[in-house]
Amino acid sequence: MTDIERKITIRIASEKDALGLSELAAKLFYQAYIGSMPSAALESYIVENFGITQQRVELLDLSITTLLVESETELLGYAQLRLNPTPVIQDSDITAELWRIYVDRTCHGLGVGRQLLGRIGEIAREMSHDKIWLGVWEKNVGAIAFYKKLGFSVVGEKEFHLGDEVQNDLVCVGSTTAE
Repeated sequence: MTDIERKITIRIASEKDALGLSELAAKLFYQAYIGSMPSAALESYIVENFGITQQRVELLDLSITTLLVESETELLGYAQLRLNPTPVIQDSDITAELWRIYVDRTCHGLGVGRQLLGRIGEIAREMSHDKIWLGVWEKNVGAIAFYKKLGFSVVGEKEFHLGDEVQNDLVCVGSTTAE
């Protein structure tokens, strides 16, 4: 376990976290994709999807569980598990989706993402899900390598809309016990 892993906590977010989550989600999405996508589309997506009102709606949605990673002084990442059937496997019973997972770049390579994904797996298992699916941008090589390292495999593709831009996401499936 790294020093950063010892100094963080992972907890379930509540409605009172809407402002902090909104700021964090916008910052981390921007960090992840600046320079890789058109700036106007990126900023439009952030405004539409990570505003405080939208975060409050998501935090109150019973089909979404949001986890926050925090140190003593700041939020460092988050993940969201939502119940949503996989879009590419017909007649699949895989309905637990790792909808979002982002960790501040200062924590990349320190085990924080692995720990966060492990906690998402625990929650999915508590909800009787043994598999989880996710979509990852086909050009996000680092994220794809991370998921493959943890046992996820590509099972299909789906469109992801970023403003007027249509991106291609790989759909991956993995075990909720993957760590």
